[in-house]
Amino acid sequence: MKQYNHNNTSKSHDSVVSTQQSFKKNQSNGKEENDTDTFWSFALIKNTVSIRSNYKDKDKDNKDDTVKLASLGGIEDYYFNNKKKGLRVKLIQQVEVEEEQVLKVESDEEQEQEYHSIYNNDKKERHDDAFAIMMCGHDPSLNLLGISTVVGNQTVEKTTINALRVCKFSSMEHVDIVKGAGKPVVRDALICPEIHGDTGLDSSIVIDVETKAPLPGKAINVMYEYIEKVFRETGQQTTIIATASLTNVALLFAVYPEIKEMIESVTLLGGAMTTGNIGPVAEFNIMVDPEAAKMCFESGVKIVMVPLEVSHRALIDSHIVDRIQKIGDTNFIKLCVELLKFFAENYKTMFGMEHPPLHDPLAVAHVINPSIFKTRHLRVDVECTSHLSFGQTVCDVWNMSKLPKNVHVAVEVDIDKFFDLLIDSIDKILTILYCQFTFGEELNNLVLKVDFNIQNHLKLVNDLRAAKKIPPLKLSKCLVQVAQNHANYMAKSNKLTNEDPEGGMFDRITKAGQEATNVSTGVAYGSYSDAGTVNQLNSSPSRDNMISETYTQFGVGMKQSSDGTPYWCQFYSNGQCQTK
Repeated sequence: MKQYNHNNTSKSHDSVVSTQQSFKKNQSNGKEENDTDTFWSFALIKNTVSIRSNYKDKDKDNKDDTVKLASLGGIEDYYFNNKKKGLRVKLIQQVEVEEEQVLKVESDEEQEQEYHSIYNNDKKERHDDAFAIMMCGHDPSLNLLGISTVVGNQTVEKTTINALRVCKFSSMEHVDIVKGAGKPVVRDALICPEIHGDTGLDSSIVIDVETKAPLPGKAINVMYEYIEKVFRETGQQTTIIATASLTNVALLFAVYPEIKEMIESVTLLGGAMTTGNIGPVAEFNIMVDPEAAKMCFESGVKIVMVPLEVSHRALIDSHIVDRIQKIGDTNFIKLCVELLKFFAENYKTMFGMEHPPLHDPLAVAHVINPSIFKTRHLRVDVECTSHLSFGQTVCDVWNMSKLPKNVHVAVEVDIDKFFDLLIDSIDKILTILYCQFTFGEELNNLVLKVDFNIQNHLKLVNDLRAAKKIPPLKLSKCLVQVAQNHANYMAKSNKLTNEDPEGGMFDRITKAGQEATNVSTGVAYGSYSDAGTVNQLNSSPSRDNMISETYTQFGVGMKQSSDGTPYWCQFYSNGQCQTK
């Protein structure tokens, strides 16, 4: 996985989105020491800023690269001209998506975009794969590192073309795609075009666009390179999202077993607790390569499984289609609707269901917001030998086998919140396309107003503490001064950092008139509101500041840089301002 640094003559983002340092004072010598080393938090950025990047190949020219930030809230898009390194939030990997021809994006110039990541999308339902990719690429809490494809409803050659086209028409050309396994680990490929058509992503709209080429090389080698690099440089683990067979993931674990410690989890759409969709008890993604699923389930890596019982609740009815149509009367929206209509017609023919389930985006939704799901930790084994039930995910609900539990199985989902996430991602793509068409490079000069209020910011933090029954923080004028000074420094240098020319954290609060034995800070950039920043920092380890009973005092500061980027600093301590 590649990370990219944002640095040009005016800007050098040496971290991603937010970072936290936590220190305690050594009581014996009064020196500062790291409590936990430096924490880098790649936080969920709700309603704030999403990161896009256009990467020019160094071997081709020396032109400036472009990183585009697109806000969920509307036309809050602008560009940074700089080199890349480092915009990582949570990784994702998927495997296989199928998209035949895509819409004409009449407004966009051709740009070579290579933002290296892994996102494996290997799913049977190729139309829902397209929507899963849109959610991955346009939800600001995720940094889509790439896509590896795999054989599924169609050949891997077709699924690779489809993935490239999906990224093209949904303003995601920066995402790297690599062709993965063309057959299961030990079985022959099972091609199943009945639902998604001969292309893997049929619709009444013929979409024909030129795309960039997939990355060269073997998928597992590319996946290992990207994941290992991120882990080596940042210490951050990767989340793999798999919406097709687990062939690529199983081969990755087999060839590079050391990578397991670099994986936070594998979140997959697949399996069934009861009835299957390709056999009496087998679900398609698992049945395509049950040996691969078995290898992953027994790997020791955390597995999250969203089965058919949950995905069959996410039905695309007329109400959802109407919501999508109301986003805008554009070719992109028309394409989304036509894809869903084709999917619905075939699903009704095959399964007799009036409305088709949108399977794959649920796996993405679990990574974005796991709180909308209820899961159970179960023992799950994969049947690989029986002619009657091979591909079955045998869920030991009553723990009768006494074997170690190995899979977190989703059993419920808040459907309304799930569709809110889906609609939001579609709306944001349309916003990006509109901005590209309307403003182009004029967005360089677009500076947005920041909604910043110290008292409101404190209330948002204390609301989080109240939910945990932790006493509220009190506003400290000393810490507000320190936080504002550091925000000013970051904005002036256009750099997200915990370092400050005024010294360490204890030095700074002492100069401001406060004595404390514990102090911590969190910094972030890119959010245009108090709520967005608190949400951005409300992830581990920055969340530890907000809900720590150690701290009693709070301060916050914000300053926009010359190009309009908001830089935020929170300060926490257990001290008191001294009367001078």
